[in-house]
Amino acid sequence: MLVYVPYFIMSDDAISGGTLTVKEAKSPMMQNFPFFPGAAESHFSILQSKNCEKKTHTMIKSVSDEPASYVRKFVGLGSPKIEKVLLTKKEDFYMPPHWLDKIGNKKVILFSTAFIGKRYGAAYFSKLAQIISFIFSCEDVVFWWRPHPLTREAIATTNEQFLATYDKTVALAKASPTVIFDDTHDMHRAITWSDACYGGGGSMPLIYSFTGRPTMRLNSKVKNIEEVGADDFAIADFLANDHAVKPLLNYASVERDTMHLGHFVHFVLWSANTDDGAAWVKNRKQVVCDTYANESATAGTAIFNHVKKMWMK
Repeated sequence: MLVYVPYFIMSDDAISGGTLTVKEAKSPMMQNFPFFPGAAESHFSILQSKNCEKKTHTMIKSVSDEPASYVRKFVGLGSPKIEKVLLTKKEDFYMPPHWLDKIGNKKVILFSTAFIGKRYGAAYFSKLAQIISFIFSCEDVVFWWRPHPLTREAIATTNEQFLATYDKTVALAKASPTVIFDDTHDMHRAITWSDACYGGGGSMPLIYSFTGRPTMRLNSKVKNIEEVGADDFAIADFLANDHAVKPLLNYASVERDTMHLGHFVHFVLWSANTDDGAAWVKNRKQVVCDTYANESATAGTAIFNHVKKMWMK
């Protein structure tokens, strides 16, 4: 029996309650996913939630004449990828001593840079230099930088003139007491050990939302990141984006000129160091998991039991 478990996390709109929104109905991803080879050739395709299951069934019926048996093989049993985030603990990982020395008693912000293909150009490195300069000036937090594994290869292939700049930036980051540079294969150590996430697109902002911890999406158009005093930071700017049911991607605050990385650092310290902050994180995690995870802390067991049951038939 072949079972397909998608690697990606769907950022569906929970407000629609399983009904396709206009945007989703026109999405090439939503239209094509049910017919990817992995899905088409499998006996069952596992989806992260019942909401995703309903939407996928609706999409298949609207764009194809596949039989009911094809529709039924898409089942919302939870996501092992989400389950990994929910169940993993710090003690599950080896930590290099010099990383622990950098962390000390400081809070950790995961700095995740996504893969952008041919767009590793002047604009990218201008923004990266701005971020790195800010990171070097921070005293209260450590930034755990995880670039996409293909970043250097993509730069060498498409924009070789920037390769020396990238290598120099990496070397400076490794030497900095405020940066952990992580190019290992396992993202879960960084997720588990960090107190917040700041970074570009890709799946990290989505998967990180299930921790409940603060998340900010990098905005390349923001040009002036600087340290801000506590008096210039408003918790309410971030709390406005907390518990309401919404598209999953929107659980990450979007960086802007009036709420940039400098402000985000203060919010991270508030969320990690105060009782109110800890309660906010706990409640936010509960809302995200209840809405999107579909009991994903037990996804592996649910998938195994379902497949076993179907096999016994």
